[in-house]
Amino acid sequence: MQIGFRMRGEGRDHRTDTLRFARLLSTLDGIEAGLLSEKFGLQQRYENAAVSAAFAQQYYEDEAQNTGLSERIDGLTQSLKDYTKRMEALERQIDLIGQLRASTTAFAEDYGLSHVAGVSPSHARH
Repeated sequence: MQIGFRMRGEGRDHRTDTLRFARLLSTLDGIEAGLLSEKFGLQQRYENAAVSAAFAQQYYEDEAQNTGLSERIDGLTQSLKDYTKRMEALERQIDLIGQLRASTTAFAEDYGLSHVAGVSPSHARH
């Protein structure tokens, strides 16, 4: 009696691997889009806080040296520091996504799945 094992075809494995890597790259794209969106929003808030702080500081120096305005300037300064820290963290995460994408693409290419890298148009670094 001969026992036979049936193997899946190479074409099926290739399609499965292609879809898996495409899904991984798509997930990375989604994460990166969220990071970039958050970073953009923080940049806008940072710029608004910087302008407010500059005007408040100028007004404080020129005319109204009062405690309330000084506290507002201190609060804006802390906000600027917090925004900067968060934007730096986001930038590190964006860099990690780029590294993961490059590693995934290289891995896929090593297995003959080079067309996977072209699945998603947002692979260019922002």
